[in-house]
Amino acid sequence: MRPTYLQCLALLLSTFYSLHSMADEVTIVSDRWYPFNGIPNAPDPGYMIEMARYGLSRGGHTLNYQIMSWQNSMDLVRQGKKNCIVGAYKSDAPDFIYSQQHQAVDRMAFYIRADEAWHYQKSDSLHNKRLGVINGYAYQRELDIYIANNTNDSQVKKAKGKYALENNLLDLIAGRLDVVLGSEIVIERTLKKQHWQQQIQLADYATPPSKIYIACSPKLPSSIAYLELINQGIEELRSTGQLQSLLMKYQMTDWHGIEALDQ
Repeated sequence: MRPTYLQCLALLLSTFYSLHSMADEVTIVSDRWYPFNGIPNAPDPGYMIEMARYGLSRGGHTLNYQIMSWQNSMDLVRQGKKNCIVGAYKSDAPDFIYSQQHQAVDRMAFYIRADEAWHYQKSDSLHNKRLGVINGYAYQRELDIYIANNTNDSQVKKAKGKYALENNLLDLIAGRLDVVLGSEIVIERTLKKQHWQQQIQLADYATPPSKIYIACSPKLPSSIAYLELINQGIEELRSTGQLQSLLMKYQMTDWHGIEALDQ
């Protein structure tokens, strides 16, 4: 017996509401780390945010992107109160859920004043240097040990808050710090935006090119599915040429094929 019009309509509505009920609001958090991630709801919220939004939308989900301190972001994702964090190295949170495919590449670098001369040669070269870092960040094993051992004296300043990087760079310009450690891409973009290129220079690299991830909560079973959607979305964008257009918007190039380590 063929179904009636009303039965078909009921089945269609049932399917719609079933699919709708599976649509999630996925909350991704981080501190501001442009061009990887910027200001929420801005026309340019960061290319990792735009990639994540596209991938999640393929599964019917919406993205809720929030800015907060890095340490707070990690704590809330670890507790399962937020879904994922953007811009993570594996050393930041080894217990988080990572996909096999990374979503960016960067390297950590040291910056000094333009009128100074200094190069990094193991952590010994940081003795008698006032170093600026950001609270909660992982950098590289030897440096992380050095930072942990020198945080309680005047050798290391751990900046916090929305403008942690800018405050470290201002302290460097003012002579309150001797060296600032951070992402080469993020610092170079910040120097350009603030017109500080003539006052601050790249001194040396702390790490080789390293893989960066969107990492998700180990407490939430949905984490693996969200990462799969994001990576599928990235591959779709890459195959259609849309990824290249997106990266050009942020003055970036595709990281695919760049040799990078898991730090």
